[in-house]
Amino acid sequence: MARKQHVYQERSQQRHNSHVRAPQEHNQQVRAKKKTRNARMQDQSARRTTQSRMTHRIEGSAIAVIGGGAAGLMAAVVASGALEVRQDGPALPSSDAHYRQVTLYEAQNRTGKPILVTGAGRCNITNAQVSPSAYRNDAFVAQAFSKCPPSQVMDAFSLLGLAIYEEDEGRCYPVTNRATTVVDVLRAAMLRAGVEEQCHRRVEALEHTPEGWYVCMPDGKEGPYAAVVIATGGKPAAHILPDDVPCTPLQPVLAPLKIQGVNLRPVNRMRARCILSYKEHSEVGEAMFRSDGISGIAAFNISRMVSPGDAIVLNLTPDAQATSDGQGETFFARRAEQIHPHTWEDMCRGLFLPRVGQIILSYAGLSERDAFDRDRLPAFVHAATHMELTVEGIADPGRAQVHRGGVDVSAIDPHTMELRQYPGLFVAGEGVDVDGPCGGYNLHWAWASGLLAGAAAAQKLNQQKLAQRKIAKQKLARQKLAQQKPAQQKDDLQ
Repeated sequence: MARKQHVYQERSQQRHNSHVRAPQEHNQQVRAKKKTRNARMQDQSARRTTQSRMTHRIEGSAIAVIGGGAAGLMAAVVASGALEVRQDGPALPSSDAHYRQVTLYEAQNRTGKPILVTGAGRCNITNAQVSPSAYRNDAFVAQAFSKCPPSQVMDAFSLLGLAIYEEDEGRCYPVTNRATTVVDVLRAAMLRAGVEEQCHRRVEALEHTPEGWYVCMPDGKEGPYAAVVIATGGKPAAHILPDDVPCTPLQPVLAPLKIQGVNLRPVNRMRARCILSYKEHSEVGEAMFRSDGISGIAAFNISRMVSPGDAIVLNLTPDAQATSDGQGETFFARRAEQIHPHTWEDMCRGLFLPRVGQIILSYAGLSERDAFDRDRLPAFVHAATHMELTVEGIADPGRAQVHRGGVDVSAIDPHTMELRQYPGLFVAGEGVDVDGPCGGYNLHWAWASGLLAGAAAAQKLNQQKLAQRKIAKQKLARQKLAQQKPAQQKDDLQ
């Protein structure tokens, strides 16, 4: 019996050791794989940095795209010929089409990363209600959209195989509800066309020569390129571009607002449906309160319009539409007649969350335990429907979805995204001083401007090839003429 007990204990200990050892071995394997991968990346980096810093020449005419975000990926797809842009819209290339040589430079470890975080990981691709009037510098955007109507973006994705559906307020998403699906179809198109992705390559400057454009990096430069598309966002674009290109200073927008004058600490991290207004513009949506301000889509969209010191108005009534346009007092008078409140807490209960009711009453100079007084109803209504807040600024610049600013639109041809004073140099996406509200508008601009820039870069490359062929023919004709002249002179002497 003692022996059986001993065997049982020994086997139990073995099972326990195996359970303990399994995760340890797994962790060791994971660490070994990471170590191998890091060593490989360091080796590749070392090989690049030990290479000669002389120029790496690109054989034949080619296009460079700098930045692997939304605008950069679309520009690379179109520039390579994986998707053709014709007068009647996008189209797939013929089976015997010749793809163009395109190199995509990305500073991060993979392309498409900015897309993956859009729409809470779902990628709000575009909006069915896209209009130039929704954007900053709307006249410029209108000219761009005249060349690339909003429907062409949807057509382009459809040709690439992406299935899309529409939600409330025109927001469009991939049917998979995964941003990775959008990146996958774009990268697959680039792979078919032979686009070369170079990750961990940070472009620091451009160099323009009679041969074309050179892309300058810490370990040397590559080129010449017939055309270069910059799709890196506002700050990097301004750093890369020639110094005389006019740029508007960057500022974060579509971000939480920092508020003065009202203590919002009691409602920190709480949500409430509201109307947020600035002058004549109103945004209906969910507000998420912070200890120092307001977040949420309504606040994000208002952040595009306000400056420090501006006043915004908050209507916290759940049935906000019923209390807008001066109907608030009627709404609350009817409520008082219906529930016969004894205290102001009774008036708030069932309509507002308790802590939301507290800040409304505090703003009105009332207390929850105060007896309900019909004469104080106007003050309560004003606090609930017209709570005035003073904007101090952006509460959290790091959470901004977009940065306003970039290349001044006066320097860009809206039909091609080409810089007017630098032929062959294009800017797309957030690098242009264009921004729109939440709901797919900014991604739509990235796709549309990337499509225009990619198509124009391809046309620039084709023009260069035609010019080179013409020069080659002229040279050949001169050589033939030079060979014929000695023979003719010999015949004349005879």
